[in-house]
Order: sequence, then C-alpha cells, then structure tokens
Amino acid sequence: MMPGPTNTRYRKEAAMADQSLEAGAWIIVPTPFSSASGEPVDLDSLGRVIRFMAELGVAGVTVAGVLGEGAKLTESERDAIVERAVVEGAGLPVCVGSNAGAPAIVTERLHRARERGAAATLLSPTSAPGLADQHIFELFERASAAELPIVVQDHPESSGVNMGVPLLVRLVNELPVVAGIKEEVRNTGPKISALRDAMTECAVPILAGLGAVNGANDLARGADGFMTGVAVPEILLAMLRHRDDPSALAALERRYLPLLQLEDRLGLAARKWIYAARGLLADPALRSPGAAVDDHTVQELRAKLEATFPGQDLTRPLEISV
Repeated sequence: MMPGPTNTRYRKEAAMADQSLEAGAWIIVPTPFSSASGEPVDLDSLGRVIRFMAELGVAGVTVAGVLGEGAKLTESERDAIVERAVVEGAGLPVCVGSNAGAPAIVTERLHRARERGAAATLLSPTSAPGLADQHIFELFERASAAELPIVVQDHPESSGVNMGVPLLVRLVNELPVVAGIKEEVRNTGPKISALRDAMTECAVPILAGLGAVNGANDLARGADGFMTGVAVPEILLAMLRHRDDPSALAALERRYLPLLQLEDRLGLAARKWIYAARGLLADPALRSPGAAVDDHTVQELRAKLEATFPGQDLTRPLEISV
C-alpha cells in the first residue's frame, strides 16, 4: 500500500501485516451513470476518477459508499465497479462500501470484493429493533471470515446506530481484521480524543469523515487522515501536509472551509456536479430516487469555485495556497 503522509502505520501483530491500513486521505468516489435516468453505470468515467485520484497521490479510494450511491447498486454492478477501480488504480488501494441489512449479505459481498482485488471494506451496522452491542460485534465478527480489512464506520446519522467508545475499542482489540475507524459523529473532536486515549492495547488509524468540515480540529485531536467524499481532495492533502503547523492549518481552514461547507450542505448532487465540472464525470446524474442540482445551485457552485480557485483549470490538480 502507498505510504501515508504522516508515515504512521498501525499493525496489531506480525501475522496480520496484510490487514494494515495506511493513514492519509481516502477519497469516497461517486458512481457515474450514463444518463439522466441513472442507467447504466458509466465505467469509463469511473476510470477517469480513479486515475485522477492516483495522480493526486491519495492513500486510497472508496467505491460504493454513500457518495457512490451504494444502496442503489446491484450486486453485479458492485463487482464491476470494484474490478474497474482496481485495474484503473494500478496499485492504488480500493476500499468498498459493504453495508447491508443482514450479516449474510455483508459476508458474501466481502468475499466477492476480496476476490476482485479490494484492499479493504467500509462497514457500519444497520439499525434494527432490539439491536444491542453484542449484535453489532457479531456482525463484524462474521464479516471477519472474509479476511478483508474492515474500516468501521461510526456515522449514527446514516446508520441509526450509536457505537460507544468501549464497543469500538473491543472491535479493535478482539478482531484483528478491523484495520481502521471512520469517525463521523457530529461532534467528532471529543470522540476522536477518547478513542485515541482508549486504544492502549491495539491501535488502528482514525479517519475523519463528514466532508472534512471539522478537518483541522479532527487532525488536532489525533485523526490520522480522512475518508470522505469531497470533490476537491487537494484540500485534504494540503491539510495533511501541514497538520503539524497550526497557523498553516488555520489559514487553509479560512480559505477553503466555505467550499467544504457548501459541498456538505448541498450534498451528493452538488458533489457530482463538481466532479463533472472537473471533467471527470460525463454526466452528474444520480440514480433514482435523486434529483440533480437546479440552475440556482449551479450558479452558486460556479461562483464558489471561481472565488476559491480564481483562474485555475478545474480539470487539473489544483494549487492549494496557505
């Protein structure tokens, strides 16, 4: 795997060296579709996105996540997306979102993803009546059978499940296949600090999410990187390069946080529009149910991009100023 920008690597034991996960910026990429109706998957556009991410030097990419509209994909589409991403990345690690309502579906997906070259999976529990911590543990324990490194996604807003620090630490300590935690409760800072303090027996990278709108604070609290779906990953890479310089981080936040906040507020359709504006998607369509951004939103996005990157070519890696 590619080295993370902090040169930090966590391993639980020598026997699990192949289950390690690099710190750094992992970008959750969109699933391109070939028409306004959201059919079919546009694998050529996906290839452009993956090659662009490799050119930027990100730590890895995640496909079929929330930004990838994973819940709207068929199993055969998932397989094709993983295969294409692995080929186009030419060594860039590929993580695949595998959330499902039943452990049997998750485990089957993980076996297929590993067979197709995936380096890791992003997995969170799904809310259900009577769900308890032991049920959540059993989900990850069963998923371990696929021997694919797991990034545990702690995102109550999408999963409907709150995972406390003791449960997350138990997953890390007792399941060697757990290779990272994607932390995105809304008030991420205190939980990142609590996890960092509690991981005394074993340690895995903590990756911040939520569109990096708390990015500077998350890094200061001990996050090792990001796993999120921003359309301008260059901002995250710059934050990681300057993570040990508080004044530089503050300057980056002042300049680029408004764009990150706008992306986060407008959501998936806006992010896909920016990807298209960067020449990476032939069509920014969402698969139904999902609506494209309206004309007023397009104007807002264009104005924000021009104000943030005046005179720069959006189709090329962008220069980030401190």
